[in-house]
Amino acid sequence: MELQDLHKAIYIACKQEIDMEREVIVDEAKKMMPMFRELLDIISNRDNFDMTEEEYLELHQYYMALLQEILDGIEHHDSVALYDTLGYGMLEFVEMFLPEGEWERL
Repeated sequence: MELQDLHKAIYIACKQEIDMEREVIVDEAKKMMPMFRELLDIISNRDNFDMTEEEYLELHQYYMALLQEILDGIEHHDSVALYDTLGYGMLEFVEMFLPEGEWERL
């Protein structure tokens, strides 16, 4: 999985939610779940990160909290919560791992 692909999928889903004024983000979030799982595999391997144990635990906990918010949003068909979590949480999380300039802002 390329992080750019995940970033693009999140960006497009959020943009569609705004532009189309209809609730597409729940279905789009469901489609992104395999990419979120792949990122979880990367995040769960401590050896992938050059940071202190405390920093790593914060990173991991933050990602897990974002995933839980996404799962809750899907379960409750809450497009507002999903937009907030994807557009302001997960999008920014993924951007931490991308080189500057390889992503767009909402």
